[in-house]
Amino acid sequence: MLRGRFLGGGMAKYIIAHDVGTSGNKAVLVDTEGYVQGKCFEPYQTYRPSPGWVEQEPGDWWRAVSKTTKLLLERTGVPPGDAACLTYAVVDACPSVPDTIYTKDTGR
Repeated sequence: MLRGRFLGGGMAKYIIAHDVGTSGNKAVLVDTEGYVQGKCFEPYQTYRPSPGWVEQEPGDWWRAVSKTTKLLLERTGVPPGDAACLTYAVVDACPSVPDTIYTKDTGR
């Protein structure tokens, strides 16, 4: 059981977890006892420009995480301030090849 205070000093009530996967983002809202209160999925596109290549748009990941967070809170009626934290996991499909995310600001 998770117990603790957060932000404004209130008691933590929920955790929002995201699994940023190959075909989309799976999100779940659990209470501090570990019971699932809601879950949802938002797909995004995977591009295969050449044989052996797989690409995705990082902005799609962010939009999916943002959308599923909002959906979970709306569907369950949980106020955003009742979430102790938001966490995510990303599993690398090809650990031997480094992942690269280029940004418009830096070109890196």
